[in-house]
Amino acid sequence: MRSIRAECGFTLIELIMVIVMIGILAVYAAAKSPGNIMELRSKSDQLAMDIRQTQALAMSNTGSGDYTILRTATDTYEIRDPLGTTLSTATLSGVTLSNFTVTFGGRGEPTTGATTITLTMGTSTATVEVVATTGLVR
Repeated sequence: MRSIRAECGFTLIELIMVIVMIGILAVYAAAKSPGNIMELRSKSDQLAMDIRQTQALAMSNTGSGDYTILRTATDTYEIRDPLGTTLSTATLSGVTLSNFTVTFGGRGEPTTGATTITLTMGTSTATVEVVATTGLVR
């Protein structure tokens, strides 16, 4: 007489399908994550360049007053001349900026002291720093 065994477990096809689905999800997740980081890095580089531009304006117009770059909305900042006239406005869509104001004197030094600006996009963050004595932007 033959005994009938209850079969437990998964078939090879079921295991392969699960592995394939996990692989597809992993590729999708990996493709999404670095994109945000790269985009955030690009936007932080743009902000750093605009800070350097503000510094260069202040140094090229020595004696006319201080030039300022400041946050005007959660994702927007402006460069202003000594009279407070807006020279340019930039919007970093999808990014939340910490509150900041950086003012440069005629020698390129920040009169507002050291400043750290935080950019947030989703769960990723980046910072742009302005050194107090030299005005170095990093």
